[in-house]
Amino acid sequence: MIQLKWTLNQLQKYRNKDFTIDEMIRVDEIKQTDPTIREVSPMHITGRGDIDSTKVTFHINIEGHLILPCSRTLVDVKLPINVDTTETFLLQGSVYETEEETYQVKGDVIDLMPVIREILLLEVPMQVFCDDVES
Repeated sequence: MIQLKWTLNQLQKYRNKDFTIDEMIRVDEIKQTDPTIREVSPMHITGRGDIDSTKVTFHINIEGHLILPCSRTLVDVKLPINVDTTETFLLQGSVYETEEETYQVKGDVIDLMPVIREILLLEVPMQVFCDDVES
């Protein structure tokens, strides 16, 4: 299982260098959080991290699909996921004014998995309908 988790020491080695991300991950555990999700494809995470002395900013794309029940017929509906997001993690003691939501790093590890799970859960629509319903 791929973990999108790094220690600050690992990340600091990439300061002012290219830090690219290209991983396939499993996030099946979101089915426990949202029981309407019937299936989760492996998610393809691509992008980069920008690392400096006060923060780490990830510019990532999440691509895959979820299987959800049709709100009318309960048949499986494939919901494509293709999300671009920027996530900033502030390092200890740094204060950074930004419009974006930021995360304060606790300890010395940055873990992108909880953020990715949260983003995927937010992508689930209130209702989803299958295309081929006879009227």
